[in-house]
Amino acid sequence: MIAYTVPYVDRARRLLRTGNHEDRKYSALELRLAIEEIAYKKLAMRLKKIVPGEINTWQPGRAIKQLTELVDPHIKSDSQLFVGLEDEYGQQPSEMNDIGRTKGLDYKKLEKHWHKLGSYLHRTVPKLDSMGRVETTDSSISEQYAEEVIKFIEEASTYFDVFMSTCVNFNCTYCSQPIIKLESTVQDGSKVRCQNPNCGLEFILSRHQEQFSAKPNEFFFPCEDCGEPIGINAVQLRQVTINIPISTRCVATCKACQSKHHLCWILMHARTDEIALDTLTWTCSFKQVENPI
Repeated sequence: MIAYTVPYVDRARRLLRTGNHEDRKYSALELRLAIEEIAYKKLAMRLKKIVPGEINTWQPGRAIKQLTELVDPHIKSDSQLFVGLEDEYGQQPSEMNDIGRTKGLDYKKLEKHWHKLGSYLHRTVPKLDSMGRVETTDSSISEQYAEEVIKFIEEASTYFDVFMSTCVNFNCTYCSQPIIKLESTVQDGSKVRCQNPNCGLEFILSRHQEQFSAKPNEFFFPCEDCGEPIGINAVQLRQVTINIPISTRCVATCKACQSKHHLCWILMHARTDEIALDTLTWTCSFKQVENPI
């Protein structure tokens, strides 16, 4: 068992042995923390493959589920790694060395244990019994269930963790940060963001059989001075707020004449019969709404 879960399990067992009701609550807490430790160690190993904000939960079961979908589809499967020196280039080595084994992590079972352990950390809601009397109970973790969770923790806390995946890689055209996306999740038209938290620009992926290409997901508008098209990334465009210019770092600059443009959303209105609903171009004259709420 990996050393980082040993202290939690040892403390949980020690608290269970006292037979004290309150100590059992704390033993459930220790086991819950051990489960979180396992999940977050898995997450930390794969963090560089994730765009900031993609794993948008702190609950360990959901985090592992999202890891499975975004980065490592094999995280729930048992793995064994062998390494050997090729006798001839491209040929399987005649002798292979067993480097290590990883126990698959079932996020559904992990989530079930984590939630159940959490139920032991709270007071139960009072209820009326059959005689109409208020009944309050306060359950505590049983030794049998505690041992079931400890077995799960010990099996999941293997010495060795293997992470291998086939990914699509390219560099951000703005900050040169390598962008990585799990190949199995890439479809034609898939969107991916730069993994640099200070950049975060969005790209559209194109897939033709096993060939991939990426282009910035940009919205274009004409320069007010020279008429040349100016592109602004979709991520920057989403940062624009109503009637307030976007921040200086998102100002769009014309590449042809270097003039700078501030963008803002403006609330407009028009009669419905003036709008060409069957086209993307509205030919009517819009009126700006004063002081929109």
